[in-house]
Amino acid sequence: MRDIGEPIQFSVFEAELNAGELQALLEKLGELIDAQLDSVSCYSLTPECQKIQLGKGPILDGLILV
Repeated sequence: MRDIGEPIQFSVFEAELNAGELQALLEKLGELIDAQLDSVSCYSLTPECQKIQLGKGPILDGLILV
């Protein structure tokens, strides 16, 4: 994932992907995970769901995104 998206919190990544890139990523992740133990969630953000970010500080232990 680090070569595709920016790590946000440990196992949380943010990436801008087109439909083909998303499909390729999901296929690759499907081969890597153990479906009985692991889970992967992808969330599509619409233009109405714009991110607001203040600063570019370090990733902190225990950080929770709300």
